[in-house]
Amino acid sequence: MFDLGGGTFDAALVVVDDGEITVKDTEGDNHLGGKDLDYAVVDEIFLDEVAREFDVRRFGKQDADGMRRLRDVLKKYAEDAIIGLSTREAQEVYTELDDPIKLPDGQEVDLDFELTRAQLRPAVAPTFQRAIDKANVLLQRHGLSGADLDELILVGGPTHSPILREMLTEHIRTPNTSVDPMTVVAQGAAVYGSTVKLKKDAVPDAHSRGILRLEVGYEATTISPKEFVTVKFADPTDVSRTGPLLVEFTATNSAKGWRTGKQLLDASGALFVIGLEQNQPNVFELTVTSVLGNQVPATPSEITIIQGTKVTGSTLPNNLGVEVQRGPGGNRVFAPLRGAEKSKTLQVTGKIGGISTDVPIRPGISNDRLLIRIYEGGADAPGAPILLCGHLMSLELTGDQVTRFIPAGTEIELTVVTQDSSSIPEVVRVVFPALGYEEYE
Repeated sequence: MFDLGGGTFDAALVVVDDGEITVKDTEGDNHLGGKDLDYAVVDEIFLDEVAREFDVRRFGKQDADGMRRLRDVLKKYAEDAIIGLSTREAQEVYTELDDPIKLPDGQEVDLDFELTRAQLRPAVAPTFQRAIDKANVLLQRHGLSGADLDELILVGGPTHSPILREMLTEHIRTPNTSVDPMTVVAQGAAVYGSTVKLKKDAVPDAHSRGILRLEVGYEATTISPKEFVTVKFADPTDVSRTGPLLVEFTATNSAKGWRTGKQLLDASGALFVIGLEQNQPNVFELTVTSVLGNQVPATPSEITIIQGTKVTGSTLPNNLGVEVQRGPGGNRVFAPLRGAEKSKTLQVTGKIGGISTDVPIRPGISNDRLLIRIYEGGADAPGAPILLCGHLMSLELTGDQVTRFIPAGTEIELTVVTQDSSSIPEVVRVVFPALGYEEYE
């Protein structure tokens, strides 16, 4: 996947094996995108056009802020030109009369010229090449070339450019243009979103509306012809209020009307084995009734299982690590967490030992603080200067939190746990082995 957006670039190596989708590895640049193309066209083409009548280059030396404002105004016209030249060979560039371009000294400038795709290419090609080079780094890391790819999928508005598509064909392989780059992310997000279970505090309280809340367990995407589905009371005390209930699933898609038959739902829950229609979403309506046959309002009232595709989850985009000092008075460098390496499938648990406190922490003294900084970095991050890595978060362990004196130089074992849909650590656990494995979270 080649994803060039407005401000970032990401390449992902995705493996599809019998319908199971796995993100193998990623590479990218958080400062490379459509805006770089716009400013390249401003600097290489538009400023030259304005300079035909005005000495605009001098503003860069005499009025840097004025030049910045001028470039920002011209950027809009550059973006429109790039979009237009994605579907035609030539584009007329002209200034709207009710919104004239003003130079830093107050003079008004009118743009009115024809820009061709051939003229555009040398201005945008270097930016496109930066993205292509990143994608090739990803392939080379796995001993692959463009010829080894089954498909090259484009994502993002700038990938509409025929110039980029020609360059991709030359340097990687011919991209698949049958998928709309502007909607493919939404489609993928919808499939992945179906696999993410909501946290309990994210689910609206149904009790206040007299609706029974159930926990329905199943895999939202699968390559199996059948799926095991469990149903339980979300609140175990509800069974004493409602008594045993009857639960049934009814297909509402192409197998419309197919039913599982009713099963008894009691304190131990109920288990269903549901057959699936292949290579499509399977939608089932969930019906709950009392043993006397009265319908009981419940949520969820419907589930969807996508057969033919299996999403294995997101991967960690970078290595996770902490800041450590290399030698007495040495540089601060990135130390990776074992188990939290780049491209690991989320949720990840990263650990590191052999580090120590740099200050003493006294119980009850709030000014005594152990600062733990967590960073992310690419494949070359281990041992690199910490200034070259991305700061994720800083956490403090203060004297108000500890129950005993922790001397400076005390060994630390650090554990970091991420969520299954984010690389941001959700739990950070600090253990002091020398103090009887005293633990703080």
